[in-house]
Amino acid sequence: IYNLLFCHFQAGYIYIFYNSYKMSDKTHLSVKILSAIGESYALMEGSKNLKKAINRILPKLGEASSVDRVYVFRNYYNADREFCMTYLDEWCREGIS
Repeated sequence: IYNLLFCHFQAGYIYIFYNSYKMSDKTHLSVKILSAIGESYALMEGSKNLKKAINRILPKLGEASSVDRVYVFRNYYNADREFCMTYLDEWCREGIS
């Protein structure tokens, strides 16, 4: 079973959803995740290229969360007002295929 971190972009905000099946020390993990989120925010604020910033952020979030994969999706409504989700990017821990 994999640990997953999902990041959704919607209306200019990033929503992070974390799902884990093998967490042992939740408090320590929470501190690492919050620290990585802070670093990620600083990277995004200081970057002129969002794609490059995301490529630097995903490993930070994945490693801090002790997950195997991090996915990034963009949520939006299409012309027919149907909710849609588009896959944007992914980070995968070394050794995971």
